Amino acid sequence: MSVLVFVMGLVLGSFLNVCIYRIPRGESILFPPSHCPGCNARLRSRDLVPVLSYLFLRGKCSYCRRHISLKYPVTELLTGMAFLLAYVSMGMSMRLPFVLAITAILIVTGAIALEGRGMASSMVWALGCIVGLETVFVLVSGLPLEIILRIAGVIAGLAGSLLLDLIGHRKWMMRNMMFLAILGFHVGPFLMAPIVLGVIPVAWSRINSSTSRKPTWGMNADTGLICVLSYWVLVFRDTVNALFY
Repeated sequence: MSVLVFVMGLVLGSFLNVCIYRIPRGESILFPPSHCPGCNARLRSRDLVPVLSYLFLRGKCSYCRRHISLKYPVTELLTGMAFLLAYVSMGMSMRLPFVLAITAILIVTGAIALEGRGMASSMVWALGCIVGLETVFVLVSGLPLEIILRIAGVIAGLAGSLLLDLIGHRKWMMRNMMFLAILGFHVGPFLMAPIVLGVIPVAWSRINSSTSRKPTWGMNADTGLICVLSYWVLVFRDTVNALFY
């Protein structure tokens, strides 16, 4: 089963690469089919095998020989490993499908942020739908402590947005605040840990901007770092809750 989950992560990682490339550009993630951004040649099935195609083609397009970025196989591997770790940690629990879906959203959001682009509204909607569906199961189970922790998580997300807004260069857009609030509703107050660590690149960016007019990586790295760290909180949330409650 572990192998199946890992392979599923690799395959989904290939699709996430499409999302990471197309969503910031306002393109459809379904049409047209996968193609080389250099020569626009439609990719065949053998060109789309996660990781293996990159190795077989030696990192170049089979049509125009344009270099293929290493980020594509890296994203596929990271998705596979993230899915595998979630499965090993949680087993075949009711939460696992929701955690895997949110993991995919975090990977796309984090990768887009690290490329220097803003929060996509589609990611906010996707996260809201997944967390909303998962909340139905929580309410049905009737766990009052779980509800309290989730409300505290929303407060942590909003407070974290305010903190990043005060320290950073730019005003956080409403979609960023909504994303952190929804994420906080799922992971609980422990979301503050990734947010506090996310302040580091923001502070670094602010220090550098005083001596340089060029934009620095930290201006968007906060969102990327928060997404990466939130994954660990997401996967090990139940373990942490058991230690403190």
